[in-house]
Amino acid sequence: MLLEIYILMEILMFTLFLISYFTRQDMLWIITSGIAGIMMVNSYNVEIAGYLFNAVTGSYEIITTSFSYPYLMGINLMIFALALLFGTFDIWDKSGHGNAGM
Repeated sequence: MLLEIYILMEILMFTLFLISYFTRQDMLWIITSGIAGIMMVNSYNVEIAGYLFNAVTGSYEIITTSFSYPYLMGINLMIFALALLFGTFDIWDKSGHGNAGM
């Protein structure tokens, strides 16, 4: 995944997390956890694309440099776990079982 797309997806994930935290929508928690799961997998292959001039052909060739960011996997794992936890709590509150049987 390109670095620019990765940053855009991170911003989208944090925005959805905040929106779902304040609105308590179950579907937004599911979407947030799905995006966080995808970002966990993609954090080990973040690419930066560049162009290199080839003097033989007289054209530019696309080159990519891949980086691995294990700490981003940890951040996305934390968001994934929190989205599952808060989503489950919201489902319990909406179904009437939020007070543990009292």
